[in-house]
Amino acid sequence: MNETQRRARYNLIIIVKSSPANDARRGRLRRLISKQTHKPNTTIGLLFSLGVPVATSNQPELLDTISNEAARFDDIILTDFTDTYYNLTFKTLLNLRFAHVACGGASPLFAFMDDDHGLNLAALLDYFHTFEGKHQGQLRHSVFGFVYQRPKVIREPGHKWALTRSEMPFYMYPAYAAGPCYVIGTEAVAALSIAAAFTKPLTMEDAYVGLIAAKLGIKMHNLPDVHLHGPRQNKKLKRVPLIASLEYFEKHIS
Repeated sequence: MNETQRRARYNLIIIVKSSPANDARRGRLRRLISKQTHKPNTTIGLLFSLGVPVATSNQPELLDTISNEAARFDDIILTDFTDTYYNLTFKTLLNLRFAHVACGGASPLFAFMDDDHGLNLAALLDYFHTFEGKHQGQLRHSVFGFVYQRPKVIREPGHKWALTRSEMPFYMYPAYAAGPCYVIGTEAVAALSIAAAFTKPLTMEDAYVGLIAAKLGIKMHNLPDVHLHGPRQNKKLKRVPLIASLEYFEKHIS
């Protein structure tokens, strides 16, 4: 057993990218995770990552709400940057750094997710238990999620995800896990956190993480039963998803 395994206190630490105004959604996620953490010998950490609200007339009120929420639940990571979509990459880098520096060794796995998604914790942990033993090293050095295999870079001016050739000179991205939710092993978290300091950021945070992972030789693995922003209401499923919308899990996990 190595030093990281001796120190681990959690089976999984979840860091949720949340908007400052989404206090109600954070409450819903706390309840969803709490419903699933009654299993013996299963310890889950849950944290919410926020930036400073945009400077508007209700900013002081929002900051007071966040301060009270942090005092009550002790699960808020509040960082000094303006919380906007185009700062999402910065938020992701800060989350990786926090997981590496503040939580290093506390868990073999970290889930990074948006606050409109949820997890089927029992099924997710059962999946990762298949990596026990000789595959434990692979677990700690990999990224898991809904993996896009070398998608094309969008050049269309005005498109939300468009990048210029100076920003991204290649016409395809390396494989990357979709941003709404992905899981990263602790050793990969540390490596990504360090390498990010030497890699020019992209506005597409999930593609950026994939770019760094490709530089480091970190492998991407497709998770089964992932339904981003879904599943569709009329879709019949053989199994409860590992990852799906928060609304779906609120209806299907009691």
